[in-house]
Amino acid sequence: MRLLSALLLAALLAPCAVLAYLPMTDLPQHLATVSILLHLDDPRFGFAKFYEPAWDRTLYALPYLLTMAIARLAPLEVSMRIVVVLALVSLPVGIWALLRSLGKPEWLALLALPLVYNRAFFWGFVNFQLALGLALLALAILVRPPQGWRSQLALAGLCALIVFSHPYGLCMLAGYVVLWLVFGERRALVGHALGLAPLWLGLLAWGLSAGTSHVEPTVLFSPLLERLDDFEESVLGGYRDASEAHLLIGFLVAWAMLTAPVFPISRARWRALTHHERVLWAFTGVNLLLFAVAPVHTSLGGEIHVRHAVIATAMLPALAAPAGARARARRTTLALAALGAITIAIAWVHLVRFDREVRGFDQVVERIPFGARLVALTWDANGAVMRSWPYWHFGAYAQARRGGLLAQSFPRMFWNIPVRMRADAAIPDSPPGLEARPQLFDYRAFGFAYDYVLVRTGETKGRDRFPEFPYQMVFEAPPWQLWRAID
Repeated sequence: MRLLSALLLAALLAPCAVLAYLPMTDLPQHLATVSILLHLDDPRFGFAKFYEPAWDRTLYALPYLLTMAIARLAPLEVSMRIVVVLALVSLPVGIWALLRSLGKPEWLALLALPLVYNRAFFWGFVNFQLALGLALLALAILVRPPQGWRSQLALAGLCALIVFSHPYGLCMLAGYVVLWLVFGERRALVGHALGLAPLWLGLLAWGLSAGTSHVEPTVLFSPLLERLDDFEESVLGGYRDASEAHLLIGFLVAWAMLTAPVFPISRARWRALTHHERVLWAFTGVNLLLFAVAPVHTSLGGEIHVRHAVIATAMLPALAAPAGARARARRTTLALAALGAITIAIAWVHLVRFDREVRGFDQVVERIPFGARLVALTWDANGAVMRSWPYWHFGAYAQARRGGLLAQSFPRMFWNIPVRMRADAAIPDSPPGLEARPQLFDYRAFGFAYDYVLVRTGETKGRDRFPEFPYQMVFEAPPWQLWRAID
């Protein structure tokens, strides 16, 4: 069974290894951030004129540090892709470890396969994805009775890694601990005090970091009915067709059939659950509630409610029950393996189509001089395959490879990136949301600071003609265009 699970997971993750581009919205910006850190003093890239390291302002560091370390042995984009694969594989491995600790059959981990390419993946939330998997591994240690200093050292190490990945992983563990205290058996929790020490220190450090971010507080909400209508897209949403909705339905049907015998719909069933099963049911319910009521966006982070949908769904395999008789367990295993095979086919079809759609972009990037000042105008952010805005930050690939300045760069947009703009760079601010609304381009206000414009055309082709647009097209590989400032 382990071999079958490993083969299915490898087949599912293979596109991340063999395809040139993935539809991960934020991934190009993460790649550009690492490129700035690695090539800061390289005069060919010219980063030093605009950026400087800012490790002192954030703990959001582990994926960047891992990529930088691997980049000593492999090309930068290969190194970032390895980190992406590690983040993705941490989810099913974490669920498998949690199932083992709960004494449940390992084959239930096959339920995790449809969740690997979740909404966080399509957003490019590499840090969050890694923290989620690490938190599941930490929970696998927590749900077991304390087993000596080695287990506590492992728990402390995982908590420390989560501290430098994403605060949501810390909040997951903290929320679980709080519910543990509510449901009793508090003495057993004391045995994990040493291993949990980095958790509380990390939460304190993140709180202090957020308190010094100096960003204007903003909180945005969306209607409950709108969230419920988009639930499947909040969990898996990325493709234009309905394949992910069908996949989620299949996942939920399989889970419901496995969970029906133990679903706590009565007091007797609730009492029959173990302590940690009760905590896990409550934890999942709390995250579903947060999906319904949490903000959509805040000044400290975006897609808040979506993250809780992903967390709640990731916990569902741990709530399932064994299939009973050996023959029934075998049939259930084969059914879950079939669901995994369908997941693999859906992922391959769409990810290959997206990768083919991007071809032509490389030709444009090769014609951008090193150290250029670039603004990207993206009229079609989705393309024919995706509906998750994968092209919003595609211009950052050009910055990662060619250096220079990008108008919509993460170091300027966010406070928690380990790179910031130099105070003496004297570059005018570009309007917030330019990556999503290219019509905000204004040559007199900020466009004059950029000598190249990267355009992705679409149905709105022609709107890249502004009242003042002193650029001439120097190359085109539809739908991509490269424009250079007129001397």
